[in-house]
Amino acid sequence: MPGGVVDRLAQLVVLARGAETQLTDVQQRLRELGWAYDDLITEVGSGARRLPGADPN
Repeated sequence: MPGGVVDRLAQLVVLARGAETQLTDVQQRLRELGWAYDDLITEVGSGARRLPGADPN
């Protein structure tokens, strides 16, 4: 059944594209999280922000 093979290949292509989109979204979220932690480290290091429960002295 060659038609069945073509249909299956088409389904796999659609799934792969969807997975690629999801991977791209996850990569962007991880980059943004990294930037947020970098900002937090800078603010804590400069004294502009304290971590919850940290000794104020």
